[in-house]
Order: sequence, then structure tokens, then C-alpha cells
Amino acid sequence: MKKRKAFLLAGGLCLLICVVCIVALILGNVLDKPPELEGARSDISPAFSQDSSSDESVVGDSSSDDNSTADSSSSETSSEAEPYVSPVDFDALHAQCEDIYAWLWIPGTDEYPGRDSPVQAIDYPVVQDPDDDSFYLDHGVDGKSDRNGTLYTEHRYNGLDFSDPVTVIYGHNMKSGLMFGYLQEQFSNSAWFSEHLDMYIYLPERTLRYRVFAAVPYGTEHILYKYGNFQDRSSVTEFLETVYHVNRFGKNYNEDCTVTENDRILVLSTCLPRSADGRYLVLGKLEEVIGEPLP
Repeated sequence: MKKRKAFLLAGGLCLLICVVCIVALILGNVLDKPPELEGARSDISPAFSQDSSSDESVVGDSSSDDNSTADSSSSETSSEAEPYVSPVDFDALHAQCEDIYAWLWIPGTDEYPGRDSPVQAIDYPVVQDPDDDSFYLDHGVDGKSDRNGTLYTEHRYNGLDFSDPVTVIYGHNMKSGLMFGYLQEQFSNSAWFSEHLDMYIYLPERTLRYRVFAAVPYGTEHILYKYGNFQDRSSVTEFLETVYHVNRFGKNYNEDCTVTENDRILVLSTCLPRSADGRYLVLGKLEEVIGEPLP
């Protein structure tokens, strides 16, 4: 009888340990993920074709005023017929975090060179703290401490409408692949790079499509500070020259995409793996605007 009780006690203890381990594993996986948000981007396609030959409004060199006027008129007529509706429910997002002002999506980033299983796509909210530009380095959108941080821009240098000459979105290079964890590994792969050249920014009143023109290892300098926030457009040319003169492994350029100082540029910036003196940048130029025109 005593042996039977001892056996039952040992069995019960083992079962309890198994349950605790399973719960701990589940909690560990949950805690390593960003909090799920209501109102996140729906699984519908963008409101326009990804083909750059689309006759939607095109934003490019300001010298093509006649074409841009015609395209703008066409876009305005289309907007009157079908009012813009964002695939992101920003009202729901603001109820959870008032600092969320945009959403970044890069199609195909759930694919990983050399892996069969899908990974976390770059499909995240973008935030901006109105007072502390370092807050979201180690906080999630729920305001709680989070080693993953959140994709963010700096209020000292960038507004909330992406009308600046250069907008920089920062994100951590997480080993788990979260945030910009696979940014460098994907965009430094030349075959993958050539097939994934579109980036989308969703705002409450418009959607912006950017065409990737470069992905390069870069220095640690603060780009917006160094170039005076690009208030002088010639500084955009200076910056682009440094991008196109990178001589390091992992650089890729889209030779079919011409960029000038008149373009609006989006930069994704993350730490360069195994390097204390570098960052990895993915750069795109604004090509299409759907919805309300940019200021």
C-alpha cells in the first residue's frame, strides 16, 4: 500500500512538473512576441496594383509637372468615385496606443532565403513618442517594457505624414526575427532583393508605395542629424552619393529605379549583425499615393 501511494505521489508530481513546463514554454513564446493589436492591417490587397506602370498617381521628379497634373486629376476623379478606405483600423489602434500613426508592410518578408517555413513578416505599426525619442527602443505599443521595442520614428526630425524629404524608421535586429530581425539577411540576398522591391506605408488618409532602390551596410552616424534634416535638398544628393559608394558585402542596388533630390525617401534602419560600427539600411523612394495628396 505504501509503495502504491509513493508511486501515485511520484506520478502526480511528474504530471505537475510537465504542466508547469508546458505553461512556461507557452508564456515564453507569448512574451517574445509583440502584443496583438485590434485593427491591424487586414489581409486584403493594397488599393492599387504593385505594377509601377499603374496609371494611379505617381510621385517623382518635380520636373514632370504636366504628367503629374494629369495623373493627379485622374486620381482625384477616382477618389471622388471611390473614397479612400484604409485597410488599417486606426481608430481601434489609437484606442490601444495613441502613438501609433502609421503601418509598415513589406510583401514577401514572411519568406526567408534558405528556409521552407514562413517567418514573421515586416507587418507592424509605426509609432512616434511626442516627447521621448528613445521610449520605444525598449517598450511595446502597450507601453510595457519589451526587449523587442517597436518600429518608430523620431519627433525631433520627422513629422507624422511622411512628407519630409527623408523619413527614417528604426527597428531592432532581433534574433527571433521580430521587428527588423531578418531585414539584412533578406535584402542582402541579391535574388530575394530583386523580387521584393515594394514597401507600403498605411496612414489614416492615404497609402504610400515606395520602390526599394538600395539596401546597404552603412555607418552608425545619425543620418537626419548629420545632413541637417535634409532641409537643403542638395544634402539629399550628398547622402545618396554615400549610399551608392558603399563598398561592403551585402549591398544591393535596383538599377531600374532612378532617385533624385526631389524624391521623398523612406529609410529602414537596424543594427548590422556582428558589427559594432555599422547599421543596415533599406531605402525606397515614394512612387504612388492613394487617397488624400501629401501636404
